[in-house]
Amino acid sequence: MTKLNIKKIPINLKDQIKTNYHLNKNSWFGIGGSTSFFFQPTNKKELILFLQNLKPKKFITIGSGSNISFKDTNYDGVIIKLGKEFSQVRELNESLVAGAAALKSKVSHFAQIKGYSEFEFLSAIPGTIGGGVFMNAGCFGGEISDLISQITVINSVGKEKVIKRKEMQFSYRDSKLSDKCIVVEVLFKKTKKKVL
Repeated sequence: MTKLNIKKIPINLKDQIKTNYHLNKNSWFGIGGSTSFFFQPTNKKELILFLQNLKPKKFITIGSGSNISFKDTNYDGVIIKLGKEFSQVRELNESLVAGAAALKSKVSHFAQIKGYSEFEFLSAIPGTIGGGVFMNAGCFGGEISDLISQITVINSVGKEKVIKRKEMQFSYRDSKLSDKCIVVEVLFKKTKKKVL
C-alpha cells in the first residue's frame, strides 16, 4: 500500500493533498473509483516541493480528463492534477509558451488572436497540452510535434529539465517521454506571421 510520510508534507501544501479521493469528477465520462492520494499544485514551486519532500514511487499526472477513464477500484498511488498557473498561455520572443494544463483549444485561440499560424488544428482536439505532448496529438494532417521547440519537465524527485524536440523521438501518437516525468511547460517554435 502506498504511504506518504505526513511529517514531510510542507504545511502550505496540506490542504491540497486529499486522501481516498473519488476520481469520477476528473473524467469527462464521470466514472471511476478512488485514489489513495490526490494532489493539485497551483504552480511549479508547489509541485517541486511536493516531489522533493515526498518522493512518491507511484503517480499518474492527469489533465482535463477528456481521454481517460478510471477503474472502479482504488488506485494505490498519487494522482497529480496540475492547477491554475499551469493553464497560462503567453508570448515570449515571438514564440508561444503554454503551461501543460492549458487546453489545446485555448492555445489555438490565443495563437489566432496574436497572429501565429499552424495552430489551427489544435482547436479540434480535446484535452490539455501536456497530454497532447505525451501522445503527440494531431488531426487534419497536423501533429503537436510539428509545433514544439522544447518542453520543460519535472522528474519524480522534483528536478527540473528542459528537453529539446529532437530528444523526444516523436512518432505517430507517441513520444519517448518517460512516465516518471511531468510536463509543466511547452515552448513552441516561431510561427508568427510577418506583417507586411
